[in-house]
Amino acid sequence: MLMLIAVICIVFGTVMAAVQLAKIRNGWVAPKFAGRTAEFLRHKRKEFTIIAWAGAACGPLYFVLAALDWGKPAAYERLVYGVILIICGAAGFVLRAKLPTAPAEIRP
Repeated sequence: MLMLIAVICIVFGTVMAAVQLAKIRNGWVAPKFAGRTAEFLRHKRKEFTIIAWAGAACGPLYFVLAALDWGKPAAYERLVYGVILIICGAAGFVLRAKLPTAPAEIRP
């Protein structure tokens, strides 16, 4: 059950990161970073990196755990979780690459 919660959280985080990326590319900046757009982009790049590496590191780890328990129902569940985490990690790398490097025109 804990693994399911962790996978749901990283999938939710990846989806929300994609939504925020679309807003950022249109010029949105969080109100607490008003006037400090470069710092905001650096902060978001760090968040996207965490999502990317969490998926890239934990996905293969779930494959190893599945190999250790092969033949049990939990092994197949871990394989699915590993695939989902690797996909979210790859999406995190793509999102980070699409994040603008220079501040865009700010919209309220």
